[in-house]
Order: sequence, then structure tokens, then C-alpha cells
Amino acid sequence: MHRTTRKLSLTEEGRSFHLRCKVLLGELDEAELEITAHSTRASGLVKINVPVSFGILHLAPLWSGFMAQHPKVTLDIQLADRLVDLVEGVSRQGNEVCARAYQAAVACVDTVRGAVTWRRAAAGTVGLHGDDRQVYGVEGDGRVLAWQRANGEPVWTSDRLRYRNLSAPLVLVRSVVIGDGTGLVHFLSRADGTSLTRLTTDGSAIGVTPVVAGGTLVVVTQQGGIYGFQPE
Repeated sequence: MHRTTRKLSLTEEGRSFHLRCKVLLGELDEAELEITAHSTRASGLVKINVPVSFGILHLAPLWSGFMAQHPKVTLDIQLADRLVDLVEGVSRQGNEVCARAYQAAVACVDTVRGAVTWRRAAAGTVGLHGDDRQVYGVEGDGRVLAWQRANGEPVWTSDRLRYRNLSAPLVLVRSVVIGDGTGLVHFLSRADGTSLTRLTTDGSAIGVTPVVAGGTLVVVTQQGGIYGFQPE
């Protein structure tokens, strides 16, 4: 570097060094931009398992556009009217069994023909119960639903017990019985889902689905309490 009383200036070697540094910094910026561009590009395998009708009606029109936008993504699509990841607790009437697929669907199956009679999207994690006319279930957010057993059409929905950590339902006389995370046992009307009454236990969550033994409703709590109630 040349220095005088009025100014500073680079030597020939200094100018060469400065130019070289500018080139290196520019290449570094380009490398960072290239890495960033690659990291934001979707890639990999996406597996999709949906019912046939849903896949044809809702997903098929989107596939070509999705692949054009994300060429590095591979789609593995399975269209099948079958239930997977079944949850314990089913409703059986004659040759028909209604069950829940974990956080996916509720469906009824004709066990003689081996065919799905109907299927509805549902996001619950506990089993079902039912009678000869309706099937009852609890969604993950605490909504309680009833579907027509014949065709799966919704009958009623109750929001009264949302976010209360509910057990699976039990059909008992004219009620749907459900335990919650505070130890309460709720009785909802089978006809319309309105609240009929509720019973208390020890304040801890109902640990398992209520059952009926010898005409007595039996409820077990997480603290080990066992309660028997005589339904009217």
C-alpha cells in the first residue's frame, strides 16, 4: 500500500489481492444460493392410502400438477376400500361389524361378503359401540357422534364434552355412556345426544371403556378405583 500525506493507494500486489478476494467472495455467495435453492426443493417418497372414490374424485385431478411442480417427489398411491390400523372396540350386529381405523375412518363391513358397506372419515382413537340402528363414536377432540348403521349417514353430533379426554362409548339401555379425564361418567341420549345425567368417581381419569357385568355398569379409574352403578 502506498501512503502519502494526502491519500492511500493500493500497490499492484494489493490490487491483485483485492480482485482475487472479490472473486472468491462472489463464488461463496453463489455456493450459498445454490445450497439454499436445493434445500427448499421437495424430494423423496410420499405414500398415500385413501379410499378409491376419494382418490378418484379429489386427488387424481391434482397429481399431474403436483408432479410438475415437484419433479423430485415420488408418489406411492394406494387406492383401496379397506380398513387398516383398527382400534379395539367394535360394534357387531348379525353379520355386520363396524370398526374404527385409527385417526382415519369409521366403517361397517359385511363379514359374509367381505365388503365395506359404508365408510366415513373420522379422526378418533378409541373404539365404537352401537345398537341395531346406530353406531356411536368419540372423535379425538371429544365430539360424540352417531351414524346410521344402514348407510353411515350422520344422525347427531354432541360438542358438550369436547377436550375432556373421553373413553370409548358404551350403549346402555337408552343411553350412551362415556367416561372423561376428570372421573365423571356421562350419560347421553341415544336418540339425540343430549345430556341425561352424570355420575362422579374419585376424580381421576376413567382408565378403560365402561362395561356392563351382571346388569351393573362397572367403571375403573386410573387411580385403581372400581365403581358399580345400577342403571335405571
